Amino acid sequence: MKLKVPSVRLIQLTLIAQSRGSLSYGQYDEHLPFVPLRYFIVFDVPREEVRGNHAHRRVMQALVCVKGSLTVTLDDGSRRARVLVGRPALALLI
Repeated sequence: MKLKVPSVRLIQLTLIAQSRGSLSYGQYDEHLPFVPLRYFIVFDVPREEVRGNHAHRRVMQALVCVKGSLTVTLDDGSRRARVLVGRPALALLI
């Protein structure tokens, strides 16, 4: 999916759905253009609360929502876009 902020993109991750459960993954050089060095898991955020609300100038991140959905506001200083992320097999590369 093409986004209004050129340095950001949505990518489809591999999804394996079976009767015993589903699995999704992102792998370096197949899905991710970088090797992840750290991960964060944010959970139990009340609907009216805001998380993040800051920017990084020199970092690559892959955001995956494993349960529920979230809206991400992207701003590169000249363009602004809002993106809904709400499937575990969809990653937002920032």
